[in-house]
Amino acid sequence: MRLRSLPVLSYIENIYNDARNTELSSACRPIHKKNILYLAKYINSFGGIETRILAYAEALSKINCNVIFVSEQNDCDTIKSRFTCLRINFHARNFEKSLIKIIRNYHIDIVEFQTRSRRFIYSLDLDELKRHCRIGCCIHGEIPAIDINTLNSMDYRIFISDLLCSIDYDKLNDYKILPNAIRCTGREWEYNKQTKALIISRIAKDKFNQLCSAIEYCFERKIPFTIAGSTKYDNTAKRLKKRYDLGDETFTGNEIDTISYLKKHKEDYLLVAGVGQVLLEAGALGYPCLLVSDLGPGYSTFLTRKNIRGNFGRNLTLTYFSKSKQHLQVQELDTSVISDYDISQELRQDYNMADRIHEYIAYISGE
Repeated sequence: MRLRSLPVLSYIENIYNDARNTELSSACRPIHKKNILYLAKYINSFGGIETRILAYAEALSKINCNVIFVSEQNDCDTIKSRFTCLRINFHARNFEKSLIKIIRNYHIDIVEFQTRSRRFIYSLDLDELKRHCRIGCCIHGEIPAIDINTLNSMDYRIFISDLLCSIDYDKLNDYKILPNAIRCTGREWEYNKQTKALIISRIAKDKFNQLCSAIEYCFERKIPFTIAGSTKYDNTAKRLKKRYDLGDETFTGNEIDTISYLKKHKEDYLLVAGVGQVLLEAGALGYPCLLVSDLGPGYSTFLTRKNIRGNFGRNLTLTYFSKSKQHLQVQELDTSVISDYDISQELRQDYNMADRIHEYIAYISGE
């Protein structure tokens, strides 16, 4: 158990955070700008959420907006180098009080929760927060038992997919579907008899089933593979090593920047396995992409020119195939028709970051 999880230490930590955050506010308070606060408990070094919120923050900064990141832990050096980043303990009894101080000191106009779990509001009084600014949220994935009434009490709601099983969309007030997106990049990968797969993912508890699906797919077809992702979360890495008898050499050992890594290693890999932002970036470079399912390799599929606009929830994630979409499943990679797996043009058209940001800005502004 972390010491700062103890109630009294968490409380004291936020007293210290308050002083530090207030000190920073006097030095960097923007003038004549709309101020937007992104609230995320954890910000990883790399990842789909991190790519998304960084792109949105950069776009907002170009239209006279100032984005401030508030988190309990922030490992993203790029975000920390470009934006004001504050720290707060989400579990402390004085969390709400500390958050309101930030809202006041930084003259915040919008607070947006970057949501990964149903505990994202941490017993906050949303009505009290709404007295100070607009409150919205972006739901980044499946969240079992999420409270629809809490979502409806916010000023706006954004979802990365229209097929999240844990969300009853019919019971929601106004909401917006904004899948992940990519900055347009040219196709670079070419088939040159590569044989190896690259599995890209955070090696963490919430990704365990997807990692298992990708590993088992490769084992069943005797495809050699590398897992690119941080082993920071040792328990998950140990579980994978034990279950599949994997050595340390199977892992890169650190998180990667997907686009730069794939450009550098385009002669090494036949395919990329993963979900979401990983496949958007790999597919835009021309790599064959295996969309893995939590339910196992039998539910996974390659993305092709014929099925990419079946869109799988419009965010390249997949739990299972409905009967109406089973004909879209492609289980094998046929190198004799390798061009069928080139989805780069479709991704540039349908997942363009510039278009997505335009929709986002209009929505959070209430237009």
